[in-house]
Amino acid sequence: MTMTTHETDAPPALTFSQRLREETMRPHREAESEPFIADLMAGRLDRGAYQALLEQYAVLYPTLEVVVREQPASSVLSAFDHPGLARTAAINADLNALAGPDRLPPVALPATRALAKRINSELPAERLLAHHYLRYLGDLSGGLAIGRLVSRHYGIEPEALSMWRFEGITKPKVFKDRYRALLDSAELSPAQQDAVIDEAAIGYRLNQAIFAELGLMHTAAA
Repeated sequence: MTMTTHETDAPPALTFSQRLREETMRPHREAESEPFIADLMAGRLDRGAYQALLEQYAVLYPTLEVVVREQPASSVLSAFDHPGLARTAAINADLNALAGPDRLPPVALPATRALAKRINSELPAERLLAHHYLRYLGDLSGGLAIGRLVSRHYGIEPEALSMWRFEGITKPKVFKDRYRALLDSAELSPAQQDAVIDEAAIGYRLNQAIFAELGLMHTAAA
């Protein structure tokens, strides 16, 4: 049997992890391009702006990490819950280093409260997986650059940058590859895969809203 040109030239089907990346690329890029983040990474803000971002993370990460820990062992999330990912203790240590151990508790912005409320709203496991993916794979990718840049631009000391050090994950690239392989092999129906993609897009937009609100408080000098 002779194959037609159409059959031989057909591109291979995307894996689920590839779909997740491709189909959320637009909201991902829009969140990353929010002026607050662009200015922070370019050195146009100050230490206070970085601390303000970390304070919002001090609300979000405990919310996500508690919800993930409460999932049953049979949950699809159990395969992704690596202890080396947890960031809550590191964030609190960094804030103590930046503002002192007597600092006031962080005040959540309205957009931060909205995202925390969504994560804590009894979402099905596949939608929680979207927030897990967004947070931790982001931290192990572009997030690692944040630590380097804020250290360079604002003179933030190493003891205030433990958020970006994953002591339990010695090879981030290997870990990320394994995470994506787990996504591809996860027992998710097509509808559940679509739900992960949909929720990840929602997550990016909610994070963009946080950055926008931070931008109203911290504006680069003209």
